[in-house]
Amino acid sequence: MRTGEARFRAPVDLILDDVRRCNCVRGPAMHPTLTHLIATLGATITDIDLANLDETTWSIVKDAFHEYAAPVIPNQHLTEEAQIAFANRFGKI
Repeated sequence: MRTGEARFRAPVDLILDDVRRCNCVRGPAMHPTLTHLIATLGATITDIDLANLDETTWSIVKDAFHEYAAPVIPNQHLTEEAQIAFANRFGKI
């Protein structure tokens, strides 16, 4: 690549860059942060614990799926049970 020449960045590269910059903090007073990605679609949701969602936070996650189609929710370390419980919020699996 020549100096000054822009390099094409695929949307997945932009999403991964955004995820790498994420610095999530967990605690009892977390408030989800939704950041629209530069890519064609997607958003990053941080400051959230998918294993312990209340209805208000679930509404934010569900709305992000509807609006952005591909939300990235980094730094989740779900047990198998917690992952199934989260998936069940979308409907029967």
